[in-house]
Amino acid sequence: MGSLFAILSGVRAAKRFGGAVIFGLIGLALLAGAVFARLQVSRAEANFVSTQGDVVAMVRGTGRSSGSTAPEVRFIARDGRSYTVRGTVYSNPPAHKVGDRVEVQYDPANPADARINDFLNTWFLPLLLGGLGCLFGLIGVAMLGSAVVAAMRAAAFSSAS
Repeated sequence: MGSLFAILSGVRAAKRFGGAVIFGLIGLALLAGAVFARLQVSRAEANFVSTQGDVVAMVRGTGRSSGSTAPEVRFIARDGRSYTVRGTVYSNPPAHKVGDRVEVQYDPANPADARINDFLNTWFLPLLLGGLGCLFGLIGVAMLGSAVVAAMRAAAFSSAS
């Protein structure tokens, strides 16, 4: 009976270890995505120029975001032409309203490459991916600890038999 328990404990330990590896890898991938997203924003902050723009419309999302809106902002670039940029984050309640002035960052070589410079559009994706990455990583560590305990129990029962 003791050897059967040791075998079952070993199998449980192996499953937990496999789950820990999977959760750990998913956590690492999400953290890498957070770093990449933040680096993209940092590149924009370093190379883009800032100006003020006006929220000219609130665009309703589609699908799962159908109850949320994102601001559409018109700004004048250094070349004197008017450009429009849409926020990347749809929210409900809306983060802005028509007529609001917001900061816009754009590439002076290509003013159509622009982004709204507010908290949601700057930090939402890095924080979301980073938070999920930490959560998955913590679950992986907990599963790894559980696998180690199960393996130690299996080893103790097999040596006791």
